[in-house]
Amino acid sequence: MKAALIGAGRWAQVLANCFSKKVNITNVISGGNKKNLESLEKIIGKFKISKIEDILSNNKIKIVIIATPTSTLSKFAIQCLKNKKYVFLEKPGSLDSKGLKRIKASITSENCCYINYQYCLLDNFDNLRVKKLNEYIQLDFNWKKWGSFGNDIKRNLLSHDLYIAKHLIPGFTLKNNISKFYYSEDIIHIVAKDKNYKVYFHIDRTSKNIKEKTIKRLDTNYELNLYNQKDSNMIINKQIDFFLKNLTSHNIDICISILEDIEYLEELI
Repeated sequence: MKAALIGAGRWAQVLANCFSKKVNITNVISGGNKKNLESLEKIIGKFKISKIEDILSNNKIKIVIIATPTSTLSKFAIQCLKNKKYVFLEKPGSLDSKGLKRIKASITSENCCYINYQYCLLDNFDNLRVKKLNEYIQLDFNWKKWGSFGNDIKRNLLSHDLYIAKHLIPGFTLKNNISKFYYSEDIIHIVAKDKNYKVYFHIDRTSKNIKEKTIKRLDTNYELNLYNQKDSNMIINKQIDFFLKNLTSHNIDICISILEDIEYLEELI
């Protein structure tokens, strides 16, 4: 199956490396960075540098992988969906929930849009998940790293943990459930609770000496260390395999709710 790649930066290259083992990436849209294009060619071999019109009009290209800056994600996704492409879209998919709602309105039975949030397909996630109706759960998300500066910490990092929380806890939302909240450009602390859950989020991207990403279920004492996964590409490959096997499915609704939660937070800042 033929595919196109929109974007050629570092993360686009990571996705290309994994996708190229499963589909034939023939066309690339790039900002023109020569070093990025040279690196990409080493990963996927020869490709045609294209314009968006070339991809949209090429009926042989069924899949489009989009890994561009957040400000252009929804624009490219909507164009591709309207031309019956299967879209693998980098998170968060749009700058705001309105953009994701426009993407949702473009989804039909002849296309799909899968937004790339990692981790939730790992087998050991079942040890964290709510198993029965009205089960009480306490989760502690702890993420310490150095880097990702210049990107919005809410859309770039917090969105990952919100996606996981929404998968593990039916009905989870930050809206009207925040009991504690601290925010700076590089650090976030949130406590969200209702009658069925209490969830702690701690993110610090200024941690030079400690690198960790853990989720602990406090009521059972089970902890999952996401940085201890033996093969980081394995996580991405699980996402890609799910996408390729389910080309009529999408995860747009949960992604809309993530950006709505982030927009709610921004009202509090």
